[in-house]
Amino acid sequence: MKLSFLSLVAKLSVFLLIPITFISHSYASSCSHDEEGFNCVEYVRTYDGDTFFVDIPGVHSFFGSSISVRVRGIDTGEVTNRQPRTQCEIEMAHMAKAEVERLFENAN
Repeated sequence: MKLSFLSLVAKLSVFLLIPITFISHSYASSCSHDEEGFNCVEYVRTYDGDTFFVDIPGVHSFFGSSISVRVRGIDTGEVTNRQPRTQCEIEMAHMAKAEVERLFENAN
């Protein structure tokens, strides 16, 4: 089945809005992608408390390799930031990142 470029972009944009809680559900379902979303998404790494990277198996690496996902509605401190910050902001940013990493490490 061939997808048009706009259809693929629409499907990717829907995926990018999926909260973290649905990522673990994807592993439990079938690995074939469907109109509802992508399945068997592989967690790659965490950038900070509201951004992480995933691989989407079965999707060309240009679109599916190390895709940055920003969680909608969550805004944590940036781990890497060139603007002046307080020590508290820096510590909270690292704590948020560690919590997201912990959630993915314990996900099924």
